[in-house]
Amino acid sequence: VPDLDNPGRLKVFFFWPFGADYLILELDKENYQFALVGSSSDNFLLILSRNPQMDERTYEMLVKKAEDRGYQVNQLEKVPQKKI
Repeated sequence: VPDLDNPGRLKVFFFWPFGADYLILELDKENYQFALVGSSSDNFLLILSRNPQMDERTYEMLVKKAEDRGYQVNQLEKVPQKKI
């Protein structure tokens, strides 16, 4: 967390010295079941779920919130998940 006054903005390093901004745009603060993560530009967006299958209403709500923020949601791809 580069700025403690803004804990939803993270700096993630995949390998030193190359890092990227991750912005926590939405978070299930009650049960931590989902998160919407983007970047400081509109070309990076993740919808994360704690479960392999996300409720469709929740997914659509997160897509709408991302779209309202200017992200290109027409390029989102659902990746099949396996339960571990």
